[in-house]
Amino acid sequence: MSYAVWVDPHLERKVARFPRDVIQFIDEVLRDLRDTPRPPHCRRIHGIPDAWRIVVRKDYRILYFVDDKTRRVAVYEITRREKDTYRS
Repeated sequence: MSYAVWVDPHLERKVARFPRDVIQFIDEVLRDLRDTPRPPHCRRIHGIPDAWRIVVRKDYRILYFVDDKTRRVAVYEITRREKDTYRS
């Protein structure tokens, strides 16, 4: 049974300004999260329960929460790596 992936509409508008090839990779990763919300290459974000990150093409990060009870993945940030302000 797959998970529902939710992306904030404001975040979708932000991602629309990324290069087209990056958007394609991000779309692939988001589709894959439906079947595998914690793929082998994802990392837990320390200090934030149920928060995970995935690096896309070495330049971008997808930050998201996984709720196993409701089977939902909530993407809360997609950003270039050098602009990240959290610590993991």
